[in-house]
Amino acid sequence: MITTPTLDEIDLVVIAQNHNPSILNPDFLIRMGIVDHNWGWELVRSPVSTPHFSKVEYQSGVSIQAFFERLIFSDGNEENIAKGTRLSAIARKYIETLPHVSYSAIGVNLKVHVVAESDEKAAGFVLDHLVGDGPWKEFEGGPVGASLNLAYKMGDCLLNLAISTAKVKAADKKESPCIVFAANFHRSLKGDSPLAKIQHLLDVIGKWNNDGATFLDLIRDRFLKEKTT
Repeated sequence: MITTPTLDEIDLVVIAQNHNPSILNPDFLIRMGIVDHNWGWELVRSPVSTPHFSKVEYQSGVSIQAFFERLIFSDGNEENIAKGTRLSAIARKYIETLPHVSYSAIGVNLKVHVVAESDEKAAGFVLDHLVGDGPWKEFEGGPVGASLNLAYKMGDCLLNLAISTAKVKAADKKESPCIVFAANFHRSLKGDSPLAKIQHLLDVIGKWNNDGATFLDLIRDRFLKEKTT
């Protein structure tokens, strides 16, 4: 197994009451300086803009979705993430543009994959390396699949971690089996005033890399490190 985890995707999910989804469109993003026109980003497809849901998706890999009760800022471009994504700057500027919205929580969602040598090795990692042996692993002669969900309490944060098997496409379009680690760092916003909660929100968004480093350390040190006897 290749033991180098690769960060595939970042989602910044902001819980917000009474947000107006219909304001989200490419012109609004450029006019308010949330997305810089000098970046030259082209749209993947025509944006969706309705009173209930809106979405703008760029070929760069960045997308923004807006609902009444939440905002989702995503970057699914592995190369962007490795070099330094603009996602946190975009999310911060969006929040600063709409300070009147009632924000209550944020989730930093991160997804990592680790390539396995075979489908059997990928399945065995979850079933044997993480879960262990038991009679439940055999039933009616059929193959057994497994996924694992864990939760860690970390100060002001709850880390929910899901581990499963999947396929990943390489640049040559060839699919390889892999282990997927999907993390959700959930935080309720603290503060005695809306302004204080916004500041907490901006701080978390600006420091998402800390969660990324924690996540990668967890995978390398607690899941991928070879067992010693």
